[in-house]
Amino acid sequence: MIAKQDSYPEFVANQVLTSEQLNDLREYLDEQDRQSRVCLVGIGKICGLNWTVLGKEPDCHLTVTAGFGVTSDGYLIQLEDDCDFTHFRRYDDPDKDEHHEPVYEWRPGKTQTKEIVELLDKAGAEEALKAAEAPGANSSLKPEPLDTETVSERILVLYLEKERVSLRSCLVTDCNNKGVNVNLNLRALLVHPDDLQEVEPCGPAPTLERVPRLHTVLSLEEVKTASEINAGYEKIVLASEAPQILRERIREAFTKYRHILNLDQSAFEPIAHLPGLFRRDEIDQYRYDALKDFVSAYNEFVTAACSLVRECHSGLHFPRHLMLGGEAESKPKYCNKFIPSPVRNVMHQDLDRVRKLFLRLAAMAASLNFKEAGEVRLTPSHTEVHPLGRRAVPFYYTLDPKSEFPMRQYWQPRLCCTTDPLWSYWLPEAGEGEQARYDLDTDYNQCSFMRIEGHLGMECGDASKAIVKKRSEHDA
Repeated sequence: MIAKQDSYPEFVANQVLTSEQLNDLREYLDEQDRQSRVCLVGIGKICGLNWTVLGKEPDCHLTVTAGFGVTSDGYLIQLEDDCDFTHFRRYDDPDKDEHHEPVYEWRPGKTQTKEIVELLDKAGAEEALKAAEAPGANSSLKPEPLDTETVSERILVLYLEKERVSLRSCLVTDCNNKGVNVNLNLRALLVHPDDLQEVEPCGPAPTLERVPRLHTVLSLEEVKTASEINAGYEKIVLASEAPQILRERIREAFTKYRHILNLDQSAFEPIAHLPGLFRRDEIDQYRYDALKDFVSAYNEFVTAACSLVRECHSGLHFPRHLMLGGEAESKPKYCNKFIPSPVRNVMHQDLDRVRKLFLRLAAMAASLNFKEAGEVRLTPSHTEVHPLGRRAVPFYYTLDPKSEFPMRQYWQPRLCCTTDPLWSYWLPEAGEGEQARYDLDTDYNQCSFMRIEGHLGMECGDASKAIVKKRSEHDA
């Protein structure tokens, strides 16, 4: 809905008011109300308004449940009670131009082209029958019993009809001051699909990436050396070109969502070099684990981004009507299901969270460094059942606070009141103070997994002793 009224009259004392000034004020206030619904709530069917056909001819009837919705121009359409329709008649829209042609556009730029029928309940059918049989009445508006064929070839629509009724009143002796009442009547209509705008169904869900496990490329029962294990990881990481494929998937997602997330090209620069970060003479399990981290971070990002409302204006056109689709939710292309306002993106900070989920990918690429760790440390963490941000930051990601994409800022897509601790091998060196060394003394019961890091390159016996010492120090 685009605002048309960009001004309103301001009255002064002793001013003679014209109909134009009063109508401008009414139209401005009405438009502001309707635009507030569209911009701050959403459009489409919100609650109820489900329908079904019961019985067969000649006792066929169509039932619509109570409910409400909002049109694309912000009109509220509401059925307070269930409705049971038993008859139909040809519909004649009273909203016409000077040539007595209907003016309502059922599709953008197009008015009615095929016959529309109106549904009537028993009381309405009796009243319509009397009106059609009155002397001089239009007999073509005579109601007929409802049949399944009439229903099956059309779409059920709730239409807010505008009917202008002249007020034949006189003020004192002057009978030129006549007004017009605009009655808004809710009609249940059956409209041919050719006269309606199709609604595109929900787009396909994003394709998530997966990383094969080691046993898919290596017979673990036959492994005898560490180099054979590393060869298996190398086959997964490099031979399948997984980093290159993942980079292109991230590039596609970046192109798709960069504008709504307000990301500039620099956010993708670290990711552009992703394949090179995995190239080396020997691929070990940590590089394989890093690839899994990137896949997990990517999957979490595209899943969260998919649910964002990406358009400020939907572009759909149902100004004063709601399409209710086919029976039992058939014909989904002709059902105005609810589309939330973009306020949904910011109400619970979803937009900010998704933006940080992408920047975490950039931070991971910028901070990835497979340098050897120092002393052996035990770091509390969580298993892969938990989101990546709840797990400890692995040692192969540095925590450089001067980085353009600091890992400590983006590892957890922090929102207000985030209280999850940030666990990392490098926190003591990152200036977190002595408390960071003793996560196991406070957070041990909160973790479901323990990271053992700093033992690479050590003799097996020395590494085992160091690990046992840490376990003893922290009663792990």
